[in-house]
Amino acid sequence: LQFDGFSYRLVPIFTPEHASGEMGRVDADDLYNIVKNYRWGNFKDLNVHMDETCTQNIVSYRSSASRAAEALSLSGQKAKAVEILDLVNREIPVAKYNDARSLSSIVYAYILSGQEQKGLQLAEELKKGIFKEFDYYSTLSSNEQRFAGNQLKTKPFEYSLVVGAVVDGYKKIGKQDKGYDYIVSSINPIDKRYSEFIKNLQQMGKEKAMTESEKVQKIAPFYQYLFEVMKPFDSTYSHEKMNQISNDLMKATQ
Repeated sequence: LQFDGFSYRLVPIFTPEHASGEMGRVDADDLYNIVKNYRWGNFKDLNVHMDETCTQNIVSYRSSASRAAEALSLSGQKAKAVEILDLVNREIPVAKYNDARSLSSIVYAYILSGQEQKGLQLAEELKKGIFKEFDYYSTLSSNEQRFAGNQLKTKPFEYSLVVGAVVDGYKKIGKQDKGYDYIVSSINPIDKRYSEFIKNLQQMGKEKAMTESEKVQKIAPFYQYLFEVMKPFDSTYSHEKMNQISNDLMKATQ
């Protein structure tokens, strides 16, 4: 198969499935021309409402651009790669649809194309938005959270996608040390939230602390999804972190 943007073409060239699940080979120049000639319509008009069908098209547009940019970068055409990435971000602003699943591939492609700062800036914008939405859903009543449970549960996963995109980008260009440093810096805000949670538990009575301790399940998934990102760098991190959480909860509630 060959990926042509919104379709796949059957070609006599075998291409193994990518580790990320993406299928098909990419002809960098062909896909570049396809994306350049897209009719973007009113995506960038923030006053135009996009329904679910339209947002699915946004995911496809971004996927086409990121895969084209990756292929162009790997073939040495980094200027064209940046041109495509800037184009899709201009035509479909983050403010229009800040979906971390589709934008994480743009983050990865920017780093691959040599535009590290653009990739990092987009990643930080996404992470900030994820925490903002997570905090909003967390303030809802228990009854309201029943109807927003999926949105609340997906935020830790989205956070790991963004962090993983940056790390994968650094690994691809041979800068593993920067990848590790980025994971550590991305864990820091989660550590801060966790420390505040434990501090609050310690200031409660034991009975109330026991009840409130269950809310650690809102923080723990951020760590758990990042375990896989951290594993190639530190295989003991997940075990050590889970032990720390267990010990902290025992001390706060017993």
